[in-house]
Amino acid sequence: MQGWVRGNRGARHFVCSGMGNRIRAAVLAALAFALVTACTAPASAPGPQVTITVPPRHPAPIDPGTVASADALGLLDAFQPPAGAVALPGAPAEIAPEVWSVGIPSVTQLRQQTRYWKVAGGRPAIAVPAGSTAAGTESGSGPAGSSSGQIFAWPATDILTERQLEVSTSTRGDTTYLRVDALVVYRPAKPASATIPSGVRDAAVTVTEDISRHETRQAVTDPAKLDEFVRLVNDLRTVPDGRMNCPISHGLTVSTELSATAGGPVLSTVVITTSSCVRLTVQPTGGDITFLDPSSRDHLLDLLGVAH
Repeated sequence: MQGWVRGNRGARHFVCSGMGNRIRAAVLAALAFALVTACTAPASAPGPQVTITVPPRHPAPIDPGTVASADALGLLDAFQPPAGAVALPGAPAEIAPEVWSVGIPSVTQLRQQTRYWKVAGGRPAIAVPAGSTAAGTESGSGPAGSSSGQIFAWPATDILTERQLEVSTSTRGDTTYLRVDALVVYRPAKPASATIPSGVRDAAVTVTEDISRHETRQAVTDPAKLDEFVRLVNDLRTVPDGRMNCPISHGLTVSTELSATAGGPVLSTVVITTSSCVRLTVQPTGGDITFLDPSSRDHLLDLLGVAH
């Protein structure tokens, strides 16, 4: 075996001879033992544990108005213009706005989308859009002209209570103009304030006859009836609200003020009408009125002991 020698950069290298093969074998054996030992050694004790809590993902609430707007555009796309019809960028100046025969629902929760076309010749035949059914006709006339229209309807959904397409036509000379309106009425989201608090133990009921305006008053204090009344009202879904033209009838208006104790602060007021325009509303004290589905009207009146 030779001694140490110095390389070109002053590094010291050990040069082996003679027993070099045995030394290399010993080195390889030592490396193999080290690898086996490292792979089979017990794992070291775990360090401090950190718990990470991931909050559950809740879907964003659905905005009924946004759903209705998208549906209205979809209904417009379902319309099949007559052959040769040309789309217009807006309302044609040739037709006065009051000429069009469009029955627009008088409700707050309405989304409306409108498009216009024109076609040469007289009134064309209108194809029934896919998925819809013919639901009636509209017509209008006046000093500025006349128009006629067709109504097509699609099935309601849980959110969308009315889905219609109205196609109105009006002719000027040798050109017929078309106005197509998609009208979608939606069910508003139910606000948290519309929920009657638990613990109601007194109901002050005022019954007013619609024609005579005669009033009678009574109180309901039965806990079981009051709990059932509150549960039913809280389970009702909302309905669109708006202006209603109701003919005079021999109906009743039943106003019920709900409190936790007799004579205590009023928590909510529920109003039920039995006239030709049936309505059911709930209003927290100091809050807004919410219109509810009146389908449970009779049962609610029975719980209050009101003849109807």
